[in-house]
Amino acid sequence: MVDGLEAFFQTKRFDVDNWLYCDDCDEKTDMEISFNIQEYPTILTLHLKRFYFDYMTMGYQKNCCPMDIPSTLTHFKSCTYDLYGVINHSGVYGGGHYDAYIQSPENKDWYCFNDSHVIKVTDKDFLKRSKTAYMIVYRKSERIFLFNLLIKKNTMETSTEEAFKTANSR
Repeated sequence: MVDGLEAFFQTKRFDVDNWLYCDDCDEKTDMEISFNIQEYPTILTLHLKRFYFDYMTMGYQKNCCPMDIPSTLTHFKSCTYDLYGVINHSGVYGGGHYDAYIQSPENKDWYCFNDSHVIKVTDKDFLKRSKTAYMIVYRKSERIFLFNLLIKKNTMETSTEEAFKTANSR
């Protein structure tokens, strides 16, 4: 999963073999495309593309490649995310069943929600080599969030004090 995230945010270069049309130049040209996050969300939801169209069978197939789900994402600038939910899909493209593993914000225990049944989970094997994870939900780490908030507050106080001193010195 981490490899996929890193690949998504890498700059991609389109050259002679696969030029893109440029509206400004009115012609096909070399181009670089990159994706950036302008503002990091409090909740980060990753939807895994588990289904793909197979032209051999002319139907949708499920990608059941096992993947490890990291409990913490640290690959973003100045932002860390903690895992708190995994939604699983078992079945095929046209039908199946969903269940979810969710971490309680109060006691940090994990629970499995499966229809009308909710059970406490003590083994976190669902994070290792998962073949059914469909959506993964992370929450911005409060440690980083509070640290950034403190920096912003201190910067604002300093700026306000400096502005007040400058205004009063005239």
